Order: sequence, then C-alpha cells, then structure tokens
Amino acid sequence: MSKRKTTSAGDAGSQNPPKAAPLKRMAAAGKVRKPVKPRKRPTVDSTLRTDMETVTDQLDQAVMDMAQFSRGILLYHELFHHAVTGVAIYQARDDGKDFVFLDVNPTGERLNRITKDEIVGRSILEVFPGVREMGLFKMLQQVWRTGVPQTLPFCEYRDDRISQWVENYVFKLPTGELVAIYEDITARKQAEDALKEKSLLVETLLDTIPTPIFYKDTKGVYLGCNRAFAEAMGLSKEEIVGRNVFGVSPHPLAEQYRNRDEALLRQGGMQTYEYPVQYADGSRHDIVFNKAAFPRADGSTAGLVGLMLDVSVLREAERSLQRGEERYRSLIETTRDLIYTTDRKGCITYTNPMLARTLGYEDHELEGRPFVDILAPEYSEFARNVFRRAMKGGSVPIYEAEMVRKDGTRLSVEFNTETILDADGSPAGRMGIGRDVTERRRAEQALRDNEEELAAIYENAPLIMMLIDETWTVHKA
Repeated sequence: MSKRKTTSAGDAGSQNPPKAAPLKRMAAAGKVRKPVKPRKRPTVDSTLRTDMETVTDQLDQAVMDMAQFSRGILLYHELFHHAVTGVAIYQARDDGKDFVFLDVNPTGERLNRITKDEIVGRSILEVFPGVREMGLFKMLQQVWRTGVPQTLPFCEYRDDRISQWVENYVFKLPTGELVAIYEDITARKQAEDALKEKSLLVETLLDTIPTPIFYKDTKGVYLGCNRAFAEAMGLSKEEIVGRNVFGVSPHPLAEQYRNRDEALLRQGGMQTYEYPVQYADGSRHDIVFNKAAFPRADGSTAGLVGLMLDVSVLREAERSLQRGEERYRSLIETTRDLIYTTDRKGCITYTNPMLARTLGYEDHELEGRPFVDILAPEYSEFARNVFRRAMKGGSVPIYEAEMVRKDGTRLSVEFNTETILDADGSPAGRMGIGRDVTERRRAEQALRDNEEELAAIYENAPLIMMLIDETWTVHKA
C-alpha cells in the first residue's frame, strides 16, 4: 500500500502565497465580488409548508371574522332588547298580502301591552285589526314592494284592546324582512293637545279684551296680537305677524315706538308712557302704553308684550273740565259775591278775590284760619252750630251774619252754604256764597224809620185823612 503524500496547511500556505494574498487585498479594496450561491429549487416539503401557512392564515381570518360577526350579533341583540322604542320584525306572506311577526323587543311588548309569545308567527291583521284604518298596513306593503323607507307620523291606533297615538318608521332588510320602529306618543300628543287648547283659550281671552294687545320678539317683529289691535291697525292678525312697527304705523310715530321698544329690551322690566297712535281710519288717539319684557326659560329676554289703553275720551274730558274750570274760576274771581270753602275742621281753604278785598285782606291771608274768626263774636257760636249740623248731614237754610273787616268795621252778609263731599260721599268741608247786604239793610232800616215817622204824622195830624186803594176801599182813616 503506497503512502499518499500529504501537505499541511502551513505547507500549502508556504507553497501558494503569491495567489492568495492578491485576492484578499482586492476583496478588501472592493474590486472583487463575492461569489453568489446558486438558488435551491423548491422541494415538495417547502411547497406543502407554504400551503399550510396560507390555510392557517385563512383560518385565523375566518376566526376573526366569526368573532366580529358574533360581536355584531351580540350588539344587535343588545340594541334590539334595550332600545327605548318598540321594534318589530315582519315577514311578508302571500306576495305582500299579509305580514306575520318574526320578533318584537321588550319595549314593543310593553307598548303593545302584549307578550312576544302571543304575537310571534301571527298575522299583524289578527293581532292589530286596526292597522288598515291607521294606514300602517298600506305603508308596510309599499315599503315591501319598493324597498324605500317610510314614516307614518302622529297616527292614532284604536281597537277593542288598546287605544294610543303612535309614530312608525318602516324599512326593509336586505334579506327581505320588514322592520318597524315605533314609539307611543300618546302622552306627548295629549300634552300638545292640552297646550293647543290652552293657546286657543288664551287667544280667545285676548280677543275678548277690547284693549289692543300685541307682542314682539327681540328684533321688534310682531309675534301676535289680539283682534282689537288688528282692527285698530286695519289689518288682519295674519298680516301683522312677521312685520315690524314700520309696517303697521306711519313712519314718524313708528320711529318713536321703535326707540321705546329698544330701550325696554335693553333695560328689561316694565315701561309706561303716553303717545298718540294713528288708527286705520286716520283718527289719532291718545294712548297710554303699558309694556313689559318677557323672558325665555334660561332667563334671557325673549321679547316684549304691550297693552294700549285708549285715554282719548278721558283726555278730552280733562280738557273740557279744564276749560269749564277756567270759566268757573273766571266767574268766581269776577263775581261780586263773597265765596269761600273750608275743610272738615271749618278752616278756610279758599277765598275769592272779592271776599278778600271786601274784608281788606290779601288773597292768601285768610287761608288756614277758622271761618268763625272773620265773623262778629256774637255770631261765632251760631256759626259753629250751623257747621256741625251741616257736617252731620243736616240741612242749613240761608242765614245772615255780620263779618268783621280787617280794620274792625262790620258788614252784613247773607250766606247760602253747601256741604262738600269727598270721593266716598263723606262730608269733606263747606262752601259758602255770601252777599253783602249792608246797604240793603241800611235802606230797609231807613224805610222803617220813614214809615214810623209818617205813621206818627198821620196819627197826630188835625186833618181827616183816609188811605183808599184803586177800588175805593178804605184801608185806614
């Protein structure tokens, strides 16, 4: 057996150093590419492994889809059973000639006052025979044929078992079933009817008030009014609503109304003022406006309401009274009669110029003094008795007394007095009209003195004397 000659690594290295060293240096310098290993062709085992990984991914995705689907089913179940509105699912029968219940949620059971077990599988016409009259059955047929969702609002359902107002929304599922979502709005309908009745009552009440009334929003636009306001403006209530004051009143007046409205809306509270208003017939009326701002639920200002009090008759009466008072005062102040008034205590509250001048006083000097102070002392008690009797409702005839001037001289006065009543009809004082009869009393006294003198001459005359009238009757001889 021959021996093979072997060489060690060291020997090999020592034998080929010139070849290896240049290659390493070239590789380090990046001038020589490393050899590329040839790709291995796939074997049967690697293909099978790839297919199994694909199937595993698909199974994982399927599991995820199933989990998501399960969550969707659970979500649907929770929504269906906890919805605050009623939900019913129907299936069409006989090409849409009838619909049977497939399911109903607990809220639907409560609203329908019937259990799920009592209606599932039964015809809607059997369970709710009134659906034709209310229009729901026809809507179910239309949605089933067209697939277009529809709403049936504010309908009353009534049969021998229940009576309620309901609102329905119906749509069609891709699988062909119909879903009805409905809500019992009976309480809301009753509240709306009650509110409508209350509104009609308020409207009727406002229309029966003869005083014009209106109300506006914060922009000055009329929200409504009563019949009296509409008639005064010469428009219908429908024509007034939506307009501002410039569409109702002449411009100069409307500008003043607007300014007042804006001030009220800024300040809030109430507002009262008097200003003329031109009615539809062209007449102008003296109007007292009483306005107030009204609030929203949150406390902010929602608008204003106004009431127009026509005081034209009152103002004309006041003007007439003023004219009459001026004439009356002119008459009192120019008359030669002596006029005075007192309060319930008998103190002077007014004297006309003639009385003051006659007694020698200034107009204001007698006010507040007791009336008996300007009478002669011997008449004071008499005057007090007359005053007390009159204030108790007794009658007082015309009487005569002497008044004392400021200089102490006297004059005879004939008084005609009257009791002054207050608004309640109670005595509030006295009014007297006096006439200076001093000269008349002097003339009467002179006449009496003259008659006495003539009588003395007649009685003592030495002649035969007779007093004969036109019928030749002898009265005295």
